[in-house]
Amino acid sequence: MKTRLTRWVMLGVLLISSLSMYAQFNIIPLPSSIKENGASFTLNGQTKIYYEKGLKQQAELLYAALSPATGFDFQISDQQKAAKNIIVLKIGKGGAPLAKTDALNKESYKLSVKNDVITIEGNSPAGVFY
Repeated sequence: MKTRLTRWVMLGVLLISSLSMYAQFNIIPLPSSIKENGASFTLNGQTKIYYEKGLKQQAELLYAALSPATGFDFQISDQQKAAKNIIVLKIGKGGAPLAKTDALNKESYKLSVKNDVITIEGNSPAGVFY
């Protein structure tokens, strides 16, 4: 009985410790993998949102979520004019999956954060939305 209880406690500790790595990331839906690069991006009043053709609705939804939360009135455009302080929404090149396991998942996405640009790349508009 005591060894069974010890096993359950150890299993619980293992599960909790493995989840703690993902707990520091407040991203929904939680990605299947995370690779930290040490970069950080700070939103400000000059941050612009650029989108590829077919992603205007996703850009407007991002604006609608970020603007009230930050108090900033972001510019949205389908013409990327700046190279810094931008958020870029795009579909994966040629519709190719972002990873082998994502081949059939239209909601797959890749979120890349650098000091001067955030890129949200999806397998489809649904992936960009998520």
